Amino acid sequence: MLLFAHESGTGVEAYRSLVKSRRVDGFILSHTQQDDERFAYLQTNHIPFAAFGRSNSPLDTRAHWVDVDGEAGMMTAVQHLVACGYRRVGFIGWPQGSVSGDGRYSGYVKALQAAGLPLNFNWIRRTQNDIMSGYEAGQDLLTLADAPNAIAAVSDIVAVGILRGIIEHGQRVAVTGFDDTPIAEFSHPPLTSLQQPVDDVARLLMHMLIAQFEKQSVMTLHHMLKPRLVVRASSTLAY
Repeated sequence: MLLFAHESGTGVEAYRSLVKSRRVDGFILSHTQQDDERFAYLQTNHIPFAAFGRSNSPLDTRAHWVDVDGEAGMMTAVQHLVACGYRRVGFIGWPQGSVSGDGRYSGYVKALQAAGLPLNFNWIRRTQNDIMSGYEAGQDLLTLADAPNAIAAVSDIVAVGILRGIIEHGQRVAVTGFDDTPIAEFSHPPLTSLQQPVDDVARLLMHMLIAQFEKQSVMTLHHMLKPRLVVRASSTLAY
């Protein structure tokens, strides 16, 4: 049996219980965190697993993982905003400690540096991954006297909340998201977002896990994939 572990099970207790039950042969992990304790537990007990994401720790060296380069993706999004003429680019991310979220923040910082734009900490907010949190964080930014005229959001869900506030108040602010989930295409306006190669991620994770089951050597333990920017009206039209 193969278990796909979900967000609410990022501690090790659920894994210990499943391993003891002998109902699980291996795990695919998601929602990885900094120094993810699941990596250490599974490695110590020689339990096959493949992770979508990393723990940003020495444990990554021996782990089988696939990740999407959030840093490079966010750099692409911010570079796109700058190319569209925006110079006051804010960022709304997740709380610190999320490996993917921290990578996306790093990409934002590096893109500003590459463009010769200042890093204004007044234009940075961290929030939870839901629409209302995105809405509230967006309004917090956009009521500033020197508000940004563009916002790079850590996810589509957060970006949709930002867009809701912008539309409500008749503001003209460009927004980008990340993940290119179905909500991006059908938001108002349609959301520019970074598309993750989810089919490739799934294929690689399964290949890596099956290889462990069959005691096969894997040529590459780590795969870093690039997201693709899908440009829509939220960043290109002065709505």
